[in-house]
Amino acid sequence: MAAVTWGQLAKNLIDPKLIEERIAEMIAEHNEDETAHLGAGQSLQSHKTSEIIDHLIASIVADKLARFSVKIEKLVSDQIFHISSFESLDGWLFDGAPIGEIYQNFGGVKIKTAAGVDSWVVLTFQGIDDGKVINFNKKVVFQTTIILTNAEGFIAYITAGNKGVDDYFGFLINDGELFAVSARGLNVKSTKIADLTGEETLLFRAEHDPDKQQDLFFVNEELKATHTECLPSGGSQSGSTYYLQNLYSYRRYFYILNMVLSTYPPVIT
Repeated sequence: MAAVTWGQLAKNLIDPKLIEERIAEMIAEHNEDETAHLGAGQSLQSHKTSEIIDHLIASIVADKLARFSVKIEKLVSDQIFHISSFESLDGWLFDGAPIGEIYQNFGGVKIKTAAGVDSWVVLTFQGIDDGKVINFNKKVVFQTTIILTNAEGFIAYITAGNKGVDDYFGFLINDGELFAVSARGLNVKSTKIADLTGEETLLFRAEHDPDKQQDLFFVNEELKATHTECLPSGGSQSGSTYYLQNLYSYRRYFYILNMVLSTYPPVIT
C-alpha cells in the first residue's frame, strides 16, 4: 500500500484566516466580553475579595461611594475633628480694638469691625489650659465657607493658627486680592490666587502635610496654590481663626457658614 502524505488528503476550506489572525480575533472578542473573569475563583472576583486592593493612591473617586456606606468606626480614631456651623459660640473667643460686633444664628456667624482705620476683630478658639490645639508636625486639614458682600477696604486672615501668635496657614484677603499664605515664625510665604469680585461665596480648604513638605490650597474645590517653604511647624495655641481689619474708616464684615479642622492631638503643656 502506497504511503499517503498529508498534502495528498482532500482539503475543505472552512475559514481563510491565518492562525495568527484568528488568535488576534479571539483576544479581541475576549476583551469585549463584559462577563469575562467574573466567575467564582476567577481574577476579578479574587481582586474584589482581596484584603489588599491594588489601586493607585487617591484613585477611588467620590461617586463610587454609596450613601451611608462610610461608617463612623471606619474613620481614623487618632485624629481630632472640630466641626461647627456656629450653632453655638461657646468655647470661641471674640476680641477687637475697639471691639466690633458678632451676630450668631444657627446657619452661621457674621463678624463686623467697629468704625475707624485699623480697627480689628478676631474670632478663634484655644486649647485646654492654654495648651496647643493644632499639631503642625502631622497632617492638618482646615476647611471653611464664607460669604463676602464686598472684598475691598479690609484685610482678612482666614487660617488654622493665629497670625501674630502662632505659626499658621490658610487664606488672606487684602483689599480685594486673595492669597494663599503659610507662616513659620516671622517667615511668611504668600501666593496670589485671584482678584475677588466682592459678592461671592467661597469654599476654602487648606491641607498641611509635613511628610511631603507642602501646603495645598483649594478654592471651591480647585487646587489654586502649593507651598513648599515657610510651612508651619510645632503646635498652635489657636485653632481656626478669622481676623478682620479695616483699611479705611467705614465698618467691614463677612459671614462664616461652617468650619472643619482636622488635626492630631498635640501635647498639652
